[in-house]
Amino acid sequence: MERHQAFPFHFIRRKVRHKKYYTYSAEQVNEMMSAIQSAMDEVKKEFLTDTTEKKKRFTFSS
Repeated sequence: MERHQAFPFHFIRRKVRHKKYYTYSAEQVNEMMSAIQSAMDEVKKEFLTDTTEKKKRFTFSS
């Protein structure tokens, strides 16, 4: 996944959290959350199905 394709969670969070400027119906909130979940599911699928051999560049173990 290329960097520019990353889902901009920080941007969305900044935009939708200002409740004094915007109001959202339950339907709109559900639609936003569904879109976020769909994007997360796509990224997860890419990580789980990528079988190409790549050099190990990062690890969580020390």
